[in-house]
Amino acid sequence: DDDSASADDDDSASADDDDSASADDDDSAGVIVVGDPGEAFLGRSYCLDWDSVDFIRPAGLAGTLAGFGISLNNSRLILNPVAVDLAVGQLSMLAAVSAGAGCSPDPSLGVLDLTATQPGSYVPPHFAVGPQDLVVSVFNLYDAELEGDFTADASQIVAGSLVGLIDIDVYASVLCQNPVGAGSWPCVTCPAGGNCVELEAVNGVWTDSGLGPL
Repeated sequence: DDDSASADDDDSASADDDDSASADDDDSAGVIVVGDPGEAFLGRSYCLDWDSVDFIRPAGLAGTLAGFGISLNNSRLILNPVAVDLAVGQLSMLAAVSAGAGCSPDPSLGVLDLTATQPGSYVPPHFAVGPQDLVVSVFNLYDAELEGDFTADASQIVAGSLVGLIDIDVYASVLCQNPVGAGSWPCVTCPAGGNCVELEAVNGVWTDSGLGPL
């Protein structure tokens, strides 16, 4: 109860409650708190850790690419929110891809406006942008849609998801099912021709790179 210093309530310093600095609660260091950061995310660049991502479709994508000598963490997806209109729930966002394993954008790929054709939606702390085509690593990604939640301190984007069509035509003979190839992935025709596979990735974590806007 409220008078007990050893029970799981507001008087306990050792239990899972608001008075504990070492337990899994609001006082615990390292706990990710999703919440409305106001406009604190503007002007920040958020860098994706591909190791945080779970690939639903195609399953095991990162491992498959590693078998071809491709590391996704050498092409980190960078997001930069540049404007928000809280009154109408809209957000503008730029994207880039890193040059190597760091979080510096690759100048050869340029900066893409993910909201050029339509604004993103924003209901704090959740955003959604796309569809938009972009390039990740050596692949074209068509009709990409991204969603995620800002943390309350604006230091991260968590629970990120990415869906779209990824162009794997160069590996189609190995990865696609018959009659295209000898693999197991159900391939479809890309919007620009060639072979694509549906991409669904969840649980992505983007962290503020500290490098400022793109």
